Amino acid sequence: MIGGRGVFKVIEAMTPLYVALDLGYGSVRWWHVFTRKQCEAINRLIVYFTIPFFTFDFTSHIDPFTMNYRVIAADAISKLLIVGVLVAWTWCNNSAKGSYSWPITIFSLSQLTNTLLVGASLLDSMYGRWA
Repeated sequence: MIGGRGVFKVIEAMTPLYVALDLGYGSVRWWHVFTRKQCEAINRLIVYFTIPFFTFDFTSHIDPFTMNYRVIAADAISKLLIVGVLVAWTWCNNSAKGSYSWPITIFSLSQLTNTLLVGASLLDSMYGRWA
């Protein structure tokens, strides 16, 4: 069970991510700071440069001999379940259309951010460095 101090640590770890997401959403939706072309360029920059560099930086600081294999197994099982659900959903709903953009987007949103951005800070704040 997570106590009050643990909840505070989780909120403290998640706040910078959600502030950045809210500012990005507001800058496009309400304040019209960026045009559609600029948003596409920013997305391309993130996909081709930021995520690979962040992934490399994140994995280069991991010691595989001190990893908790139960946490890794749970993450792998959740990824396999999401892939299975998305394959079934795509096969049932999009077989005539042939569009795979939504399943790819859903998988990216449900797994990539969880593992790298949200998952690392949550595991660290909830369970400490051993997780």
